[in-house]
Amino acid sequence: MTIAVRRVAGALAAAVSVALVLTPAAAQATPTPQAGAAAEWLADQVPADTHLFVSVYGAGESDRFVDYGLNLDLQNALDQLGDSVTADEVYGAVIADTAAYTDAFGTRYSGAVGKLATYVALHGDDPTSIDSRNLIDELADLLVTEGAEKGRLKDDPDGDSQSANTVGQSWGVRAFAAAGSDDVDAAAGFLSDQQCADGGFRLVQKGEDCESSVDATTLAVMALDELGGYDTEVADAQRYLLDEQAADGSLSDSGVSNSNSTGLATTVFSSLGDTAAATAGVDWIVPLQVVTSTSGLENEAGAIAFDSDAFDAGVSDGIDDIERDQWVRTTAQAATALNVTDAADSDAEPGISSTVQTWQLVAAAAAVAVVVVLVLEGRRRNLFARSRIRR
Repeated sequence: MTIAVRRVAGALAAAVSVALVLTPAAAQATPTPQAGAAAEWLADQVPADTHLFVSVYGAGESDRFVDYGLNLDLQNALDQLGDSVTADEVYGAVIADTAAYTDAFGTRYSGAVGKLATYVALHGDDPTSIDSRNLIDELADLLVTEGAEKGRLKDDPDGDSQSANTVGQSWGVRAFAAAGSDDVDAAAGFLSDQQCADGGFRLVQKGEDCESSVDATTLAVMALDELGGYDTEVADAQRYLLDEQAADGSLSDSGVSNSNSTGLATTVFSSLGDTAAATAGVDWIVPLQVVTSTSGLENEAGAIAFDSDAFDAGVSDGIDDIERDQWVRTTAQAATALNVTDAADSDAEPGISSTVQTWQLVAAAAAVAVVVVLVLEGRRRNLFARSRIRR
């Protein structure tokens, strides 16, 4: 991906960033050691002056980008994991200039407006009066009120570059619900229409094809479950996520098992009372968290890698400025999964990539096999000796 494209992608990511907000009731009162370590590492990534993490895409000054959506995810993780001081600093920096997040390239992004309004409400502030803006009215202005797309939240202006999707729609439903807006019914109705035959929710809201997305499904489930009245849709989506969970506990979006998708689904499993599935997800994430004894990453304890390749690359080369964005994004979105109710105790070994852990299991199995062979060989020889004696 070229640097120019990455900058545009970063701006769009700010509008449609995938993350799940834990309600206070879903988190441990006291963070688990693993979740606490993640919170400490995330706090270290927040600059003391601007209080906003900066994503870096290259060597030039123009290759630095503040992803406000990511910073809101970071703020949420810190808040849920007990560091309210740093969380409030990040939150204050975001709401100081909300337009920098919701508006770019002459476009107002519906996903960004909905996500920001949701976070403002969860923080205890009024989304109808923040930074001299009424985010709920602005969100309502982005709602289609008639026709085949009635209830859909769309970017303004509309056009070929329309980025509105199911992730943003889910944030909008949560924002309307938090504000007690009458528009929540139409928005939720359109969201429920994005459910595919397999129970999952599609990300792209156009065309006849319905290809489910794990990440889109997790956000849709949380929005509809919080709202209530969509028990069937939530149950079908839960079955889809369970079907998508691999035997090792991981989930993938776009074909790659990763901590983001697994963390989001783990949180959903826990909130829906499926402790077994949630624990399996945690067991997959734990080996991807850096600990103080992780060779090459001793100063990054608490960080969570996207996948085993990212973990092993970090061990080999460290975490540079460009790669740090992925580590922060992953940790912010996966850390709270290590702290969900009844899913915090893991038997997995921390600080070791799943690739290494797999080979350790293979080696252990091979060692057991050798022992079995030796035992059987010993028994065979013993029986052979006895047969000779009988003769």
